[in-house]
Amino acid sequence: MNRLQKIVGLLAVVGVLVGIARGFQGSSADMAASVESPKTSTRAPAPEASGPTRTWITFGIFRSITPPLRYDQLTPLIGPGTLVSESYLEGLHTQGYRWENSDGSYMALVIQNGVVVEKHQVGLQ
Repeated sequence: MNRLQKIVGLLAVVGVLVGIARGFQGSSADMAASVESPKTSTRAPAPEASGPTRTWITFGIFRSITPPLRYDQLTPLIGPGTLVSESYLEGLHTQGYRWENSDGSYMALVIQNGVVVEKHQVGLQ
């Protein structure tokens, strides 16, 4: 991977993290936003519904998620996350997902080309 690709990848991760943070500051309706430019496209669709098979996310589950775990390997274990941000930059498909518990604690993951690259949590026990 050349230097330009690394910089673009880092910018994509930062953009997704900002999208995740903004999603937690507003309501679910506030999360649907779009930013367009000639080389980039970032969109945050409406949150997906949580199904009855959704797992309560604990700090232990959070700690066990280690790169290069793939999103498609993760979802059978804990259920799908809510897509809060997505971007396509120079061949990198970057997505931000969150899993929020009913007490307000949550886990957020940044997925690049299907692989976990960053993780964040607030209030997990």
